[in-house]
Amino acid sequence: MKDIISYFQEIGRLKKVKRKGWIIDGVKESESVSEHSWRTAIIVMVLGKKRSMDLERAIKMALIHDIPEVRTGDIVEIGKINYALPGKGPSKEKFDKVSREEKNNLEEEAARKIFSEEHFKLWKEYQEGKTEEAKFVKEVEKIETVLQALEYEIEGNYNSKTLHHYYVYGRDMVKDPELVKILDEIESRRPKK
Repeated sequence: MKDIISYFQEIGRLKKVKRKGWIIDGVKESESVSEHSWRTAIIVMVLGKKRSMDLERAIKMALIHDIPEVRTGDIVEIGKINYALPGKGPSKEKFDKVSREEKNNLEEEAARKIFSEEHFKLWKEYQEGKTEEAKFVKEVEKIETVLQALEYEIEGNYNSKTLHHYYVYGRDMVKDPELVKILDEIESRRPKK
């Protein structure tokens, strides 16, 4: 019982881990990793109903896909450079640069320490992106990010010149025809400049 409570407490700290891409772009009150994962899971649940895949597995995958970030922080790739928060706590002042291999190693090491074998395998399946469920969740995760960019644009909650690069990234990553239509609809709601 003690271990399960400790596990719940640790994953609960994701509510305080801010998504670094938004911080870099000057979002004043950025979402947390847990907020992002929660809405990704809801979108998977709603859009996955009509698909011939294991929906429960996909929802679980969406819920746990970023849990290792409770130990690593949100490591984001901008161009070919990954930016990681120094040390364990969130910092808005300084970001360390890490290679993609270092990022993957840090996250996998954290995942091995945090997860049961079952959840580690599910997390690894997501990372590899080969199964229908993993591909779907990865694309939905990009949809959620673009939707969040739209919301920040509508609120005026950012300091950087534009959040347009999130839309470009979404276009590059989302290939599923149904999800592309959703991306089109999100983009059509962007505020006119």
